[in-house]
Amino acid sequence: LVLLVPNQKALKSQRMMLKIQPELDEIKRKFKGDQQKISLETMALWKRHRVSPIGGCLPLLIQIPILIALFYVVRTGFTPYESYYLYPFLASFDLAAVNSDFFGILNLQVVNATWLPIVVGLLQYLQMKLSLSRFSGQKAPVQTTPDATAAFQDPLLMMNKSMTYFMPIMILLMVASLPSGVGLYLAVSTIFGIVQQFSVNRSTATQPPPSLVTS
Repeated sequence: LVLLVPNQKALKSQRMMLKIQPELDEIKRKFKGDQQKISLETMALWKRHRVSPIGGCLPLLIQIPILIALFYVVRTGFTPYESYYLYPFLASFDLAAVNSDFFGILNLQVVNATWLPIVVGLLQYLQMKLSLSRFSGQKAPVQTTPDATAAFQDPLLMMNKSMTYFMPIMILLMVASLPSGVGLYLAVSTIFGIVQQFSVNRSTATQPPPSLVTS
């Protein structure tokens, strides 16, 4: 819930970056061979549409310390000899009374290497597919010659496509080796992300497509 607002901004920034991709391709075609001009025009385009390629990094940077904290808490944080970590006003709290069983489904302190990693991996894959889905009516550039193929083979786009499969597999393997509490957090946060991605996709789809740079 704390990450809802920064996530929403990050998803909108990512979606707009995808939406202005035709303009970026046109800039590369128009100023081919002049890297300085391409960089200047690209920066101007980002400024005009108020987007940034690093706009989606903030929620990730916030979640990393949360994941690290969750890992250590669910691994050893429920044992009585870790009570010195508690705040002074909780000094009398009995850590041994903490029940790490989650509704009889998971033990949050135990690694689940069966169904939980698969569920999280599939959710991650769905979110990645939604985030990289094309806008209705937006087509990829026509590749007619080897030069055109090279020009429009955007490294960022290629990386995004590979991440659609690589990232879910990496998350799956990570969840299979960590306490279930971390996997549960990732599953819930991904479900939140999928709902937000649906919302962002619908809202940006109603906006008029950006006009291409005049050649």
